[in-house]
Amino acid sequence: MSRSRSSVPDWLVWVVGGTGELAPARRARVPGWLFVVGAVATLVVLPSSHVGGADAAGVIALDAAGLALGAALVAWTKDPPGRAIEVLLALGTLWTGGLVYLLHSPRGSVYALFLWFAPVAFAILPTRRALGLLVLAAAVSAVVRVATHSSGPSWLADDAGQWFVLTVTMVVLCLLVDRLARSLGQRDRLFRGAFDQWSVAMSITDGASRWLAVNPAASAMLGRSADELIGRGAREVLHPDDVESSEAARQELLRGEATTSVHEERYLRPDGSVVHALTTLSPIRSGPKGEPVVLGLAQDVTQQRRAEGHRLHLVRQLLRAQEQERARIADDVHDDPLQSIIAVSIQLQILASRVEDPASMSLVEAMQRSTAASIEQLRALLFELHPPALQLGGLLESLREYLRRYEGIGGPKVRVDGHLDSDASPEEAMVLFRVAREALANVHKHASATDVSVLVTEADGGVEVVVSDDGVGFDAGAEHLAPGHVGLASARERAERVGGRVEVESSPGNGTHVRAWIPRIPS
Repeated sequence: MSRSRSSVPDWLVWVVGGTGELAPARRARVPGWLFVVGAVATLVVLPSSHVGGADAAGVIALDAAGLALGAALVAWTKDPPGRAIEVLLALGTLWTGGLVYLLHSPRGSVYALFLWFAPVAFAILPTRRALGLLVLAAAVSAVVRVATHSSGPSWLADDAGQWFVLTVTMVVLCLLVDRLARSLGQRDRLFRGAFDQWSVAMSITDGASRWLAVNPAASAMLGRSADELIGRGAREVLHPDDVESSEAARQELLRGEATTSVHEERYLRPDGSVVHALTTLSPIRSGPKGEPVVLGLAQDVTQQRRAEGHRLHLVRQLLRAQEQERARIADDVHDDPLQSIIAVSIQLQILASRVEDPASMSLVEAMQRSTAASIEQLRALLFELHPPALQLGGLLESLREYLRRYEGIGGPKVRVDGHLDSDASPEEAMVLFRVAREALANVHKHASATDVSVLVTEADGGVEVVVSDDGVGFDAGAEHLAPGHVGLASARERAERVGGRVEVESSPGNGTHVRAWIPRIPS
Protein backbone atom coordinates (compact mmCIF):
# COMPACT_ATOMS: atom_id res chain seq x y z
CA MET A 1 0.00 0.00 0.00
CA SER A 2 1.38 3.39 -0.88
CA ARG A 3 1.97 6.03 1.71
CA SER A 4 0.44 9.50 1.45
CA ARG A 5 2.71 12.48 1.79
CA SER A 6 0.92 13.48 4.95
CA SER A 7 2.35 10.45 6.75
CA VAL A 8 5.40 10.54 8.89
CA PRO A 9 8.55 9.96 6.80
CA ASP A 10 10.49 6.70 7.19
CA TRP A 11 13.65 8.40 8.39
CA LEU A 12 11.78 9.86 11.37
CA VAL A 13 10.75 6.36 12.43
CA TRP A 14 14.41 5.32 12.26
CA VAL A 15 15.38 8.30 14.41
CA VAL A 16 12.70 7.60 17.00
CA GLY A 17 13.82 4.00 17.37
CA GLY A 18 14.19 1.40 14.67
CA THR A 19 13.84 0.70 10.97
CA GLY A 20 10.24 -0.42 11.14
CA GLU A 21 8.23 -0.97 7.97
CA LEU A 22 9.43 0.90 4.93
CA ALA A 23 7.16 2.37 2.30
CA PRO A 24 7.16 0.43 -1.01
CA ALA A 25 9.27 3.03 -2.82
CA ARG A 26 11.83 2.82 -0.01
CA ARG A 27 11.75 -0.99 -0.03
CA ALA A 28 12.69 -1.01 -3.69
CA ARG A 29 15.95 0.71 -2.81
CA VAL A 30 16.98 -2.06 -0.38
CA PRO A 31 17.75 -4.73 -3.03
CA GLY A 32 19.25 -1.93 -5.10
CA TRP A 33 21.85 -1.23 -2.42
CA LEU A 34 22.47 -4.99 -2.02
CA PHE A 35 23.23 -5.23 -5.74
CA VAL A 36 25.53 -2.21 -5.61
CA VAL A 37 27.48 -3.33 -2.54
CA GLY A 38 27.70 -6.91 -3.84
CA ALA A 39 29.00 -5.72 -7.21
CA VAL A 40 31.64 -3.53 -5.59
CA ALA A 41 32.69 -6.36 -3.24
CA THR A 42 33.05 -8.71 -6.23
CA LEU A 43 35.34 -6.24 -8.00
CA VAL A 44 37.47 -6.08 -4.86
CA VAL A 45 37.90 -9.87 -4.50
CA LEU A 46 38.20 -10.63 -8.23
CA PRO A 47 42.00 -9.99 -8.50
CA SER A 48 42.73 -12.43 -5.66
CA SER A 49 40.41 -15.20 -6.93
CA HIS A 50 42.79 -16.40 -9.66
CA VAL A 51 39.89 -16.52 -12.10
CA GLY A 52 40.77 -15.81 -15.70
CA GLY A 53 39.60 -16.26 -19.24
CA ALA A 54 35.91 -16.69 -19.93
CA ASP A 55 35.05 -17.00 -16.24
CA ALA A 56 36.63 -13.61 -15.45
CA ALA A 57 34.77 -12.04 -18.37
CA GLY A 58 31.54 -13.61 -17.12
CA VAL A 59 32.12 -12.25 -13.61
CA ILE A 60 32.73 -8.75 -14.97
CA ALA A 61 29.65 -8.86 -17.21
CA LEU A 62 27.41 -10.24 -14.45
CA ASP A 63 28.88 -7.74 -11.99
CA ALA A 64 28.24 -4.83 -14.34
CA ALA A 65 24.64 -5.94 -14.87
CA GLY A 66 24.09 -6.13 -11.10
CA LEU A 67 25.70 -2.73 -10.56
CA ALA A 68 23.50 -1.14 -13.22
CA LEU A 69 20.34 -2.74 -11.83
CA GLY A 70 21.29 -1.70 -8.30
CA ALA A 71 21.95 1.90 -9.29
CA ALA A 72 18.60 2.06 -11.09
CA LEU A 73 16.77 0.73 -8.02
CA VAL A 74 18.53 3.15 -5.65
CA ALA A 75 17.39 6.04 -7.84
CA TRP A 76 13.84 4.64 -8.05
CA THR A 77 11.21 6.95 -6.49
CA LYS A 78 7.88 5.32 -7.44
CA ASP A 79 6.14 2.40 -5.80
CA PRO A 80 7.14 -0.85 -7.59
CA PRO A 81 4.29 -2.85 -9.17
CA GLY A 82 2.91 -6.09 -7.70
CA ARG A 83 5.48 -8.44 -6.24
CA ALA A 84 8.41 -6.75 -7.88
CA ILE A 85 10.40 -6.63 -4.64
CA GLU A 86 10.18 -10.41 -4.16
CA VAL A 87 11.27 -10.89 -7.78
CA LEU A 88 14.20 -8.53 -7.26
CA LEU A 89 15.33 -10.37 -4.13
CA ALA A 90 15.01 -13.75 -5.89
CA LEU A 91 16.93 -12.36 -8.85
CA GLY A 92 19.58 -11.12 -6.44
CA THR A 93 19.89 -14.60 -4.94
CA LEU A 94 20.40 -16.16 -8.39
CA TRP A 95 22.80 -13.35 -9.30
CA THR A 96 24.89 -13.99 -6.20
CA GLY A 97 24.89 -17.72 -6.93
CA GLY A 98 26.12 -17.04 -10.45
CA LEU A 99 28.98 -14.88 -9.14
CA VAL A 100 29.99 -17.54 -6.60
CA TYR A 101 29.93 -20.18 -9.31
CA LEU A 102 32.11 -18.14 -11.69
CA LEU A 103 34.50 -17.26 -8.86
CA HIS A 104 34.85 -21.00 -8.03
CA SER A 105 34.24 -20.41 -4.31
CA PRO A 106 31.95 -23.21 -3.09
CA ARG A 107 32.50 -22.61 0.63
CA GLY A 108 31.77 -18.91 0.27
CA SER A 109 28.45 -19.58 -1.41
CA VAL A 110 26.60 -20.33 1.80
CA TYR A 111 27.69 -17.08 3.40
CA ALA A 112 27.07 -15.02 0.27
CA LEU A 113 23.59 -16.36 -0.43
CA PHE A 114 22.24 -16.38 3.10
CA LEU A 115 23.92 -13.33 4.58
CA TRP A 116 23.27 -11.13 1.58
CA PHE A 117 19.64 -11.37 0.47
CA ALA A 118 17.69 -13.87 2.62
CA PRO A 119 17.80 -12.14 6.03
CA VAL A 120 16.99 -8.80 4.41
CA ALA A 121 13.87 -10.34 2.92
CA PHE A 122 12.55 -11.03 6.43
CA ALA A 123 13.00 -7.36 7.29
CA ILE A 124 10.92 -5.98 4.43
CA LEU A 125 8.58 -8.80 3.28
CA PRO A 126 5.79 -10.80 4.93
CA THR A 127 7.14 -13.91 6.67
CA ARG A 128 5.67 -16.47 4.22
CA ARG A 129 7.17 -14.77 1.19
CA ALA A 130 10.52 -14.40 2.93
CA LEU A 131 10.51 -18.15 3.73
CA GLY A 132 10.13 -18.87 0.03
CA LEU A 133 13.23 -16.80 -0.67
CA LEU A 134 15.09 -18.67 2.10
CA VAL A 135 14.24 -22.01 0.47
CA LEU A 136 15.41 -20.67 -2.92
CA ALA A 137 18.68 -19.49 -1.35
CA ALA A 138 19.30 -22.89 0.24
CA ALA A 139 18.60 -24.70 -3.05
CA VAL A 140 20.81 -22.40 -5.09
CA SER A 141 23.56 -22.77 -2.49
CA ALA A 142 23.41 -26.56 -2.76
CA VAL A 143 23.44 -26.50 -6.57
CA VAL A 144 26.43 -24.14 -6.66
CA ARG A 145 28.37 -26.26 -4.18
CA VAL A 146 27.73 -29.41 -6.21
CA ALA A 147 28.62 -27.69 -9.49
CA THR A 148 31.85 -26.16 -8.19
CA HIS A 149 33.13 -29.13 -6.11
CA SER A 150 35.87 -31.07 -7.87
CA SER A 151 34.49 -34.44 -6.81
CA GLY A 152 30.92 -33.67 -7.78
CA PRO A 153 28.27 -35.17 -5.49
CA SER A 154 30.92 -36.49 -3.08
CA TRP A 155 30.74 -33.11 -1.29
CA LEU A 156 27.81 -34.55 0.63
CA ALA A 157 30.17 -36.93 2.35
CA ASP A 158 32.92 -34.33 2.71
CA ASP A 159 31.19 -31.34 4.38
CA ALA A 160 27.44 -31.95 4.41
CA GLY A 161 27.47 -31.51 8.18
CA GLN A 162 29.09 -28.09 7.89
CA TRP A 163 26.60 -27.04 5.23
CA PHE A 164 23.70 -28.24 7.42
CA VAL A 165 24.94 -26.29 10.48
CA LEU A 166 25.40 -23.16 8.42
CA THR A 167 21.96 -23.58 6.90
CA VAL A 168 20.31 -23.96 10.32
CA THR A 169 22.27 -20.96 11.61
CA MET A 170 21.08 -18.80 8.76
CA VAL A 171 17.49 -19.98 9.21
CA VAL A 172 17.64 -18.97 12.88
CA LEU A 173 19.16 -15.64 11.89
CA CYS A 174 16.38 -15.04 9.37
CA LEU A 175 13.70 -15.83 11.94
CA LEU A 176 15.30 -13.45 14.46
CA VAL A 177 15.34 -10.72 11.84
CA ASP A 178 11.68 -11.47 11.12
CA ARG A 179 10.78 -11.16 14.81
CA LEU A 180 12.68 -7.91 15.16
CA ALA A 181 11.15 -6.49 11.98
CA ARG A 182 7.63 -7.31 13.14
CA SER A 183 8.29 -5.73 16.55
CA LEU A 184 9.66 -2.58 14.96
CA GLY A 185 6.87 -2.64 12.41
CA GLN A 186 4.29 -2.53 15.19
CA ARG A 187 6.05 0.45 16.75
CA ASP A 188 6.26 2.01 13.31
CA ARG A 189 2.50 1.67 12.79
CA LEU A 190 1.77 3.09 16.25
CA PHE A 191 4.01 6.09 15.60
CA ARG A 192 2.60 6.70 12.13
CA GLY A 193 -0.93 6.35 13.49
CA ALA A 194 -0.25 8.87 16.24
CA PHE A 195 1.28 11.30 13.76
CA ASP A 196 -1.50 11.00 11.19
CA GLN A 197 -4.50 10.74 13.52
CA TRP A 198 -3.61 13.11 16.34
CA SER A 199 -5.97 16.07 16.50
CA VAL A 200 -3.09 18.44 17.28
CA ALA A 201 -1.27 19.83 14.24
CA MET A 202 2.17 18.21 13.90
CA SER A 203 4.92 19.15 11.49
CA ILE A 204 8.63 18.64 10.87
CA THR A 205 10.81 21.40 9.41
CA ASP A 206 14.44 21.37 8.34
CA GLY A 207 17.18 23.88 9.06
CA ALA A 208 15.81 26.22 6.39
CA SER A 209 12.32 26.06 7.97
CA ARG A 210 10.96 24.02 5.05
CA TRP A 211 8.26 21.50 5.88
CA LEU A 212 9.39 17.89 5.57
CA ALA A 213 6.17 16.36 6.91
CA VAL A 214 2.76 17.54 8.13
CA ASN A 215 -0.15 15.57 9.52
CA PRO A 216 -3.80 16.00 8.43
CA ALA A 217 -4.55 18.23 11.43
CA ALA A 218 -1.83 20.66 10.32
CA SER A 219 -3.16 20.65 6.76
CA ALA A 220 -6.67 21.40 8.01
CA MET A 221 -5.47 24.17 10.31
CA LEU A 222 -3.48 25.88 7.54
CA GLY A 223 -6.11 25.29 4.83
CA ARG A 224 -3.59 23.62 2.51
CA SER A 225 -2.95 20.02 1.49
CA ALA A 226 0.21 18.19 2.50
CA ASP A 227 1.45 18.34 -1.10
CA GLU A 228 1.11 22.13 -1.03
CA LEU A 229 3.07 22.42 2.21
CA ILE A 230 5.88 19.83 1.99
CA GLY A 231 9.00 21.44 0.60
CA ARG A 232 7.60 24.92 1.17
CA GLY A 233 9.09 27.36 3.66
CA ALA A 234 7.09 27.90 6.85
CA ARG A 235 7.82 31.62 6.58
CA GLU A 236 5.74 31.71 3.38
CA VAL A 237 2.52 31.16 5.33
CA LEU A 238 3.49 32.85 8.60
CA HIS A 239 2.10 36.28 9.38
CA PRO A 240 4.80 38.80 8.33
CA ASP A 241 5.02 40.17 11.89
CA ASP A 242 5.81 36.70 13.27
CA VAL A 243 8.45 35.53 10.77
CA GLU A 244 11.47 36.98 12.57
CA SER A 245 10.57 35.70 16.06
CA SER A 246 9.59 32.24 14.75
CA GLU A 247 12.82 31.89 12.77
CA ALA A 248 14.87 33.01 15.79
CA ALA A 249 13.22 30.34 17.96
CA ARG A 250 13.90 27.60 15.41
CA GLN A 251 17.54 28.57 14.94
CA GLU A 252 18.07 28.66 18.69
CA LEU A 253 16.82 25.07 18.90
CA LEU A 254 18.95 23.92 15.97
CA ARG A 255 22.06 25.44 17.55
CA GLY A 256 21.38 23.51 20.74
CA GLU A 257 20.86 26.66 22.82
CA ALA A 258 17.41 25.49 23.96
CA THR A 259 15.57 22.20 24.26
CA THR A 260 12.07 23.49 23.62
CA SER A 261 10.28 26.67 22.61
CA VAL A 262 6.65 27.57 23.36
CA HIS A 263 5.22 30.65 21.70
CA GLU A 264 2.24 31.86 19.70
CA GLU A 265 2.37 32.18 15.92
CA ARG A 266 -0.07 33.47 13.34
CA TYR A 267 -0.56 31.82 9.94
CA LEU A 268 -2.26 33.15 6.84
CA ARG A 269 -4.75 30.81 5.16
CA PRO A 270 -5.43 30.95 1.40
CA ASP A 271 -8.77 32.70 2.02
CA GLY A 272 -6.96 35.54 3.81
CA SER A 273 -8.05 34.57 7.32
CA VAL A 274 -5.54 34.48 10.18
CA VAL A 275 -4.98 31.38 12.32
CA HIS A 276 -3.55 31.82 15.82
CA ALA A 277 -1.59 28.77 16.99
CA LEU A 278 0.10 28.01 20.29
CA THR A 279 3.24 26.29 19.03
CA THR A 280 5.68 24.01 20.84
CA LEU A 281 8.96 23.33 19.02
CA SER A 282 11.52 20.65 19.90
CA PRO A 283 14.69 19.58 18.05
CA ILE A 284 15.09 16.03 16.70
CA ARG A 285 18.52 14.42 16.63
CA SER A 286 18.83 14.22 12.85
CA GLY A 287 16.89 14.37 9.61
CA PRO A 288 17.03 12.17 6.49
CA LYS A 289 20.54 13.38 5.61
CA GLY A 290 21.89 13.74 9.13
CA GLU A 291 20.94 17.39 9.55
CA PRO A 292 19.03 18.61 12.63
CA VAL A 293 15.29 19.14 12.22
CA VAL A 294 12.50 20.58 14.35
CA LEU A 295 9.30 18.83 15.43
CA GLY A 296 6.41 21.23 15.95
CA LEU A 297 3.08 20.81 17.76
CA ALA A 298 0.51 23.54 17.17
CA GLN A 299 -2.82 24.02 18.90
CA ASP A 300 -5.31 26.23 17.08
CA VAL A 301 -6.31 28.99 19.52
CA THR A 302 -8.03 31.23 16.99
CA GLN A 303 -11.41 30.98 18.70
CA GLN A 304 -9.85 31.80 22.06
CA ARG A 305 -8.15 34.86 20.58
CA ARG A 306 -11.40 35.98 18.98
CA ALA A 307 -13.15 35.56 22.32
CA GLU A 308 -10.36 37.52 23.99
CA GLY A 309 -10.69 40.24 21.38
CA HIS A 310 -14.44 40.38 21.96
CA ARG A 311 -13.85 40.55 25.72
CA LEU A 312 -11.38 43.41 25.30
CA HIS A 313 -13.90 45.17 23.07
CA LEU A 314 -16.49 44.88 25.84
CA VAL A 315 -13.90 46.09 28.37
CA ARG A 316 -13.19 49.07 26.13
CA GLN A 317 -16.90 49.88 26.04
CA LEU A 318 -17.10 49.47 29.83
CA LEU A 319 -14.14 51.80 30.36
CA ARG A 320 -15.65 54.35 28.01
CA ALA A 321 -18.97 54.12 29.85
CA GLN A 322 -17.23 54.53 33.20
CA GLU A 323 -15.36 57.59 31.99
CA GLN A 324 -18.52 59.06 30.54
CA GLU A 325 -20.21 58.57 33.91
CA ARG A 326 -17.22 60.12 35.69
CA ALA A 327 -17.37 63.06 33.29
CA ARG A 328 -21.09 63.48 33.95
CA ILE A 329 -20.55 63.42 37.70
CA ALA A 330 -17.69 65.89 37.35
CA ASP A 331 -19.91 68.22 35.33
CA ASP A 332 -22.66 67.94 37.92
CA VAL A 333 -20.24 68.70 40.75
CA HIS A 334 -18.79 71.62 38.82
CA ASP A 335 -22.15 73.10 37.87
CA ASP A 336 -23.89 72.82 41.26
CA PRO A 337 -21.90 72.18 44.49
CA LEU A 338 -18.71 73.90 43.34
CA GLN A 339 -20.52 76.93 42.01
CA SER A 340 -22.58 77.14 45.19
CA ILE A 341 -19.47 77.10 47.38
CA ILE A 342 -17.78 79.68 45.13
CA ALA A 343 -20.89 81.86 45.58
CA VAL A 344 -20.61 81.44 49.35
CA SER A 345 -16.95 82.45 49.14
CA ILE A 346 -17.86 85.62 47.27
CA GLN A 347 -20.54 86.48 49.82
CA LEU A 348 -18.02 85.98 52.64
CA GLN A 349 -15.66 88.40 50.91
CA ILE A 350 -18.48 91.00 50.81
CA LEU A 351 -19.31 90.31 54.41
CA ALA A 352 -15.68 90.70 55.43
CA SER A 353 -15.60 94.16 53.88
CA ARG A 354 -18.51 95.27 56.07
CA VAL A 355 -17.61 93.71 59.41
CA GLU A 356 -15.74 95.99 61.84
CA ASP A 357 -15.86 93.96 65.04
CA PRO A 358 -12.50 92.07 65.44
CA ALA A 359 -14.16 88.98 66.89
CA SER A 360 -16.65 88.79 64.04
CA MET A 361 -13.87 89.41 61.49
CA SER A 362 -11.87 86.50 62.90
CA LEU A 363 -14.90 84.24 62.50
CA VAL A 364 -15.48 85.37 58.89
CA GLU A 365 -11.84 84.79 57.99
CA ALA A 366 -12.03 81.26 59.42
CA MET A 367 -15.10 80.63 57.29
CA GLN A 368 -13.25 81.98 54.20
CA ARG A 369 -10.33 79.61 54.78
CA SER A 370 -12.67 76.67 55.19
CA THR A 371 -14.56 77.62 52.03
CA ALA A 372 -11.32 78.03 50.04
CA ALA A 373 -10.14 74.60 51.18
CA SER A 374 -13.48 73.07 50.16
CA ILE A 375 -13.22 74.70 46.74
CA GLU A 376 -9.69 73.31 46.26
CA GLN A 377 -10.79 69.84 47.36
CA LEU A 378 -13.70 69.88 44.96
CA ARG A 379 -11.42 70.96 42.10
CA ALA A 380 -9.01 68.13 42.98
CA LEU A 381 -11.97 65.74 42.98
CA LEU A 382 -13.03 67.02 39.55
CA PHE A 383 -9.53 66.40 38.22
CA GLU A 384 -9.40 62.87 39.60
CA LEU A 385 -12.87 62.08 38.30
CA HIS A 386 -12.08 63.21 34.77
CA PRO A 387 -8.61 64.63 34.01
CA PRO A 388 -9.08 66.90 30.94
CA ALA A 389 -5.58 66.09 29.69
CA LEU A 390 -6.52 62.43 29.16
CA GLN A 391 -8.71 63.55 26.28
CA LEU A 392 -6.60 66.49 25.14
CA GLY A 393 -2.93 65.81 25.91
CA GLY A 394 -2.66 62.06 26.46
CA LEU A 395 -1.12 59.96 29.22
CA LEU A 396 2.18 61.81 29.71
CA GLU A 397 0.55 65.23 29.86
CA SER A 398 -2.09 63.95 32.30
CA LEU A 399 0.63 62.60 34.59
CA ARG A 400 2.55 65.90 34.46
CA GLU A 401 -0.60 67.87 35.29
CA TYR A 402 -1.43 65.52 38.14
CA LEU A 403 2.12 65.82 39.52
CA ARG A 404 1.91 69.59 39.59
CA ARG A 405 -1.09 69.22 41.88
CA TYR A 406 0.63 66.34 43.71
CA GLU A 407 3.68 68.43 44.56
CA GLY A 408 1.43 71.35 45.48
CA ILE A 409 -0.15 69.39 48.33
CA GLY A 410 3.21 68.42 49.81
CA GLY A 411 4.22 65.41 47.78
CA PRO A 412 7.93 64.90 46.91
CA LYS A 413 9.22 66.21 43.59
CA VAL A 414 8.76 63.61 40.85
CA ARG A 415 10.69 63.15 37.59
CA VAL A 416 8.58 62.18 34.60
CA ASP A 417 10.20 60.68 31.51
CA GLY A 418 9.22 58.49 28.60
CA HIS A 419 8.24 58.29 24.96
CA LEU A 420 5.49 56.53 23.02
CA ASP A 421 5.63 56.03 19.25
CA SER A 422 1.87 56.36 19.26
CA ASP A 423 0.07 57.84 22.24
CA ALA A 424 -2.00 55.59 24.45
CA SER A 425 -5.69 55.43 23.59
CA PRO A 426 -8.05 57.14 26.06
CA GLU A 427 -8.98 53.75 27.50
CA GLU A 428 -5.33 52.71 27.94
CA ALA A 429 -4.44 56.10 29.39
CA MET A 430 -7.33 55.91 31.88
CA VAL A 431 -6.15 52.56 33.28
CA LEU A 432 -2.46 53.47 33.51
CA PHE A 433 -3.13 56.95 34.89
CA ARG A 434 -5.21 55.57 37.75
CA VAL A 435 -2.63 52.87 38.56
CA ALA A 436 0.16 55.50 38.61
CA ARG A 437 -1.96 57.83 40.72
CA GLU A 438 -2.52 55.08 43.29
CA ALA A 439 1.19 54.27 43.42
CA LEU A 440 2.11 57.96 43.86
CA ALA A 441 -0.52 58.36 46.58
CA ASN A 442 1.14 55.50 48.49
CA VAL A 443 4.54 57.17 48.05
CA HIS A 444 3.17 60.39 49.52
CA LYS A 445 1.48 58.65 52.46
CA HIS A 446 3.97 55.93 53.42
CA ALA A 447 7.32 56.01 51.60
CA SER A 448 9.15 59.05 53.11
CA ALA A 449 10.97 59.13 49.78
CA THR A 450 13.32 61.81 48.45
CA ASP A 451 13.75 60.48 44.91
CA VAL A 452 10.63 59.54 42.93
CA SER A 453 10.35 58.90 39.19
CA VAL A 454 7.72 57.93 36.65
CA LEU A 455 8.75 56.26 33.38
CA VAL A 456 6.37 55.68 30.47
CA THR A 457 7.51 53.36 27.64
CA GLU A 458 6.29 50.85 25.07
CA ALA A 459 7.04 47.23 25.92
CA ASP A 460 5.94 43.80 24.66
CA GLY A 461 3.28 45.18 22.36
CA GLY A 462 1.73 47.37 25.05
CA VAL A 463 2.31 50.42 27.25
CA GLU A 464 4.19 50.31 30.55
CA VAL A 465 4.36 52.79 33.44
CA VAL A 466 6.96 52.34 36.19
CA VAL A 467 6.75 54.34 39.44
CA SER A 468 9.95 54.09 41.51
CA ASP A 469 10.94 55.60 44.86
CA ASP A 470 13.82 55.34 47.32
CA GLY A 471 11.57 55.27 50.38
CA VAL A 472 11.27 52.93 53.33
CA GLY A 473 9.73 50.10 51.27
CA PHE A 474 7.62 47.26 52.62
CA ASP A 475 7.15 43.50 52.33
CA ALA A 476 5.73 43.17 48.81
CA GLY A 477 4.75 39.56 49.49
CA ALA A 478 2.27 40.76 52.13
CA GLU A 479 1.08 43.88 50.32
CA HIS A 480 -2.54 42.74 50.39
CA LEU A 481 -2.36 42.79 54.19
CA ALA A 482 -0.39 46.00 54.65
CA PRO A 483 -2.52 48.89 55.94
CA GLY A 484 -2.77 51.65 53.38
CA HIS A 485 -1.72 49.44 50.45
CA VAL A 486 -5.15 48.06 49.58
CA GLY A 487 -5.19 50.38 46.58
CA LEU A 488 -2.41 48.38 44.95
CA ALA A 489 -4.68 45.33 44.83
CA SER A 490 -7.37 47.49 43.27
CA ALA A 491 -4.86 48.79 40.72
CA ARG A 492 -3.85 45.23 39.86
CA GLU A 493 -7.47 44.23 39.30
CA ARG A 494 -7.96 47.27 37.09
CA ALA A 495 -5.00 46.31 34.89
CA GLU A 496 -5.87 42.60 34.76
CA ARG A 497 -9.35 43.49 33.58
CA VAL A 498 -7.84 44.64 30.27
CA GLY A 499 -5.31 41.78 30.02
CA GLY A 500 -2.49 43.65 31.76
CA ARG A 501 -0.53 43.21 34.97
CA VAL A 502 0.82 45.14 37.94
CA GLU A 503 4.06 43.97 39.57
CA VAL A 504 5.35 45.36 42.86
CA GLU A 505 9.01 45.03 43.85
CA SER A 506 9.79 46.18 47.35
CA SER A 507 11.47 45.23 50.60
CA PRO A 508 11.93 47.09 53.87
CA GLY A 509 14.55 49.82 53.49
CA ASN A 510 15.03 49.37 49.72
CA GLY A 511 12.32 51.49 48.16
CA THR A 512 9.52 50.38 45.87
CA HIS A 513 9.01 49.83 42.14
CA VAL A 514 5.46 49.54 40.83
CA ARG A 515 5.39 48.32 37.23
CA ALA A 516 2.06 48.47 35.35
CA TRP A 517 1.72 47.09 31.83
CA ILE A 518 -1.35 46.72 29.62
CA PRO A 519 -1.62 45.54 26.02
CA ARG A 520 -2.79 47.85 23.32
CA ILE A 521 -6.56 47.64 23.54
CA PRO A 522 -7.99 46.91 20.06
CA SER A 523 -10.43 49.38 18.61
